[in-house]
Amino acid sequence: MAGMPIFADVPNPHSDYLKGNKTHQINMRPAMNTVDFPNVTADEIRAIEARAHELRAEAMASFLRALGRGIAALPAKLAALVTRPRHA
Repeated sequence: MAGMPIFADVPNPHSDYLKGNKTHQINMRPAMNTVDFPNVTADEIRAIEARAHELRAEAMASFLRALGRGIAALPAKLAALVTRPRHA
């Protein structure tokens, strides 16, 4: 058996699956070839960068609004904590 690959956990190394014969159709997307890149023009790149800038600006504005609301609510929360009656 010289030249035969060694299959440790495979009961039958001569099965159709291991030989590469398709026994049934597998529903999978074809793998992307690493050399196939989409052709993108400079205008499309600028549009993508502009959209990314808009999304970052929206995210930052949302974060700062939430932070401002939290800071503005802090005195009321502290006052409520101090004035709250203590129950057993």
